[in-house]
Amino acid sequence: MSKDNMKKFEKYSCQKFSEETYCDFGNAIEERRWYQHDIDQIVYSTYFRKLQRKYQLISEKDPRCRSRMVHTLEVSRIAKEISEKLGLNVELTEGIALAHDIGNTAFGAVSNNILEEKTDGRFQHEDAGYLMLKCICQKEINNKEIENKVVNATKEDRSKVAVIDIDEFYPHRFETYRIGTKKYYTCICGEILDGVRKHGTKYDAYTLEGQVVSFADNISYISQDIGDLISIGLLNDEKLDEFVALRNCELWLDKKIYSWAEINKGSEVDLRHVFSQSSSERIGTLIKRYLDYNQTRTLKKKIHSPFLGEKIPILKMDKGLKIVIDYLWEYTQGFYQENLIKNFNLEVMCRITLLWNILSDPMFQEMNEGYKEFYKRYENPIFKSYFAEKGWEEDSLEKWKRAYFISALSCDEIETIIDMYQQRDYTFQLDL
Repeated sequence: MSKDNMKKFEKYSCQKFSEETYCDFGNAIEERRWYQHDIDQIVYSTYFRKLQRKYQLISEKDPRCRSRMVHTLEVSRIAKEISEKLGLNVELTEGIALAHDIGNTAFGAVSNNILEEKTDGRFQHEDAGYLMLKCICQKEINNKEIENKVVNATKEDRSKVAVIDIDEFYPHRFETYRIGTKKYYTCICGEILDGVRKHGTKYDAYTLEGQVVSFADNISYISQDIGDLISIGLLNDEKLDEFVALRNCELWLDKKIYSWAEINKGSEVDLRHVFSQSSSERIGTLIKRYLDYNQTRTLKKKIHSPFLGEKIPILKMDKGLKIVIDYLWEYTQGFYQENLIKNFNLEVMCRITLLWNILSDPMFQEMNEGYKEFYKRYENPIFKSYFAEKGWEEDSLEKWKRAYFISALSCDEIETIIDMYQQRDYTFQLDL
């Protein structure tokens, strides 16, 4: 790769925002870059800490398998490496990566799927994380001087960032709103909110940093599954030899046969190295192919970024890379039918269904103070604006609220609710 193509995307990055500093409008003046502040708000939040008690493949208690927290840290490392080599804003990339999965439920993808079914497709963990982010950095505006500073500070930057679906939104960094007689502001930046909301969807993020996180999440998830399958013995020596041997075979995908000559056409990066026992070699090859393609291709299709006020390119995978990633996805999914994983998933289905029924019990709803307190959060204008945007009927809205509550729980909290409910104790404490 020529030096001319290194950091080719720097002009489309959010680097210029790194010069801006955040000031806490309380008693102390705090001068840090905005994304540094946002990363702290994410990492110090309860939602982020709960990722260590949410699992990825099987159980968060099994040291052989990754928790959702470990997955998040690995995505962050991969995304930061890609961003640095593309000339993007590494701090913004880190913020999106660290927050991207806070809306995920405790028992992995299978519990997300159950909640989607329970809500007729209305619950999405991306949206859950987006709303959690908007709520973690709320501060009360308790005097007129502070209120004026917030309003004036944002009006200066009115042209930089577009409004993101909130009724009372001061552009750029702050959203202000009222709850009763009190006024609040929240200031997780729109670039991170956008990246989190779109990281697992068909829509491209409005920043290249968000697009990078989406790719990093994809390849990290697949490689981690392979690593965990090796750790728990489902990918044993015999099957692992067969996996490694695929670098010498043609790949079958969607009833089509792809040769390695076809997969590697037009690139110096040989994707056969993806079929390796080494996670470093797998990830390194996928990253290198992604970088090689995007740094050498002609930029054609672009989308308008409201954050930068101009069109930005869409980062893509070449055909061969997409074939290999889709193949790996189907390959790992095949192991989900093995008894070890299948039994775990059946147990998860039972636990989530039981939890859903508990939360539907009027007695629990009436007597558990933690649940009632959490439910009051839906009066927040952040939620009201979201609900207005969706226009759901009351029954659908109640199902979504129940699903969102579940997504905020760790494995331990779910077990506590189930155990105490079965003991006919409706008044136990929930620290939410």
